[in-house]
Amino acid sequence: MLSGVTLAEGEDRAGELAALENRLLEAEVVRVDFTITSEGILGTALEGRLDIRGNTLSREADGDFGGSPVDLILAVSGTEISGGNLALADASLREFSVKKPGAAKEAVILGMTRMGILHNLALLTGSRPPDRSAGGLRDWVTTDKVRGQGDGLAFDILVDGHEAAEAMLAMDSRRLPTRRDQTNRFPAGEMRVVETYRAVSYTHLTLPTIILPCRSRWSRAH
Repeated sequence: MLSGVTLAEGEDRAGELAALENRLLEAEVVRVDFTITSEGILGTALEGRLDIRGNTLSREADGDFGGSPVDLILAVSGTEISGGNLALADASLREFSVKKPGAAKEAVILGMTRMGILHNLALLTGSRPPDRSAGGLRDWVTTDKVRGQGDGLAFDILVDGHEAAEAMLAMDSRRLPTRRDQTNRFPAGEMRVVETYRAVSYTHLTLPTIILPCRSRWSRAH
């Protein structure tokens, strides 16, 4: 992988985005702290952590979503996927549990790289699992015009073949994402989203472990 190189503006970098997705899918351990803010037709302010270990994963986030407090959880084990929004007033609607869809890990990782973390968190606010957990996300959400921009990548996002958003993904010298600036377009207007990522731990089958001090509220896991 490239390291410490500024990409040529406008150069086709579709292969690098695909390589990033493959690295994350093949990694033994991925732990990322994230913060998310949005403005426009929907305002949010969230923070949380994504923790992937082999074929199991968990994600937690809390904060404000559209003016309402949320406390979001997601867990994928060997047999099921469960989660929800613990802040919902109706206890019967707070959590879901279903037999594990075969593509849950892919849905979470590719959902993050192609659409951003906020999309699937929005589903969790209504106690729904990640989009396309049973499969098909690769064809449903695609990227177009992937190009170098600064030290990162810029690209258009297509959902079911239709242009839905554009994003800029900043990356560090290890070619791991550090920040995402995205504009989503809806019939009612635009939503501008900023996601920041801080890799706490990243272990690849062929790369050394990267461990940084953990400062999130889930630091008890370390």
